[in-house]
Amino acid sequence: MTELMKQEYYLSKAIVATLGRFDSLLCTFFIFVVVNIITTIIASILKRERLGRIVFEILLQKFTEFLIIIIVNTLFWSIECVNTFRILIITFYIANEGLEILSNSYDIGIPIPPKLKQVLKHLLHKTDSENKKR
Repeated sequence: MTELMKQEYYLSKAIVATLGRFDSLLCTFFIFVVVNIITTIIASILKRERLGRIVFEILLQKFTEFLIIIIVNTLFWSIECVNTFRILIITFYIANEGLEILSNSYDIGIPIPPKLKQVLKHLLHKTDSENKKR
């Protein structure tokens, strides 16, 4: 086994050890995170916002989401429980990423059905008012 293959093997073992098994749910989450980062960058460019700050914030946010998944996975190691809570947490973050992708798509100018626009505006308004309370 070459040195590179050994490093890839140990890296994959470390990822599985911290995030849990690399199943379709986790793969979907990775894809949603990448698409969200790309759409956020595109929307920021079109809005002429400072890209460096936005990229830094979104990377910190995604890093924190992965930390929460690591904490949940570690918790289930210690109590040797089924991974229902892990599935719930990852599904929640997938849904959150999906909403952010839709919001970014709306900002970019991609047509969105009117009813979905109303829901997004309501959710974004609610999120903005909750963030101001903090």
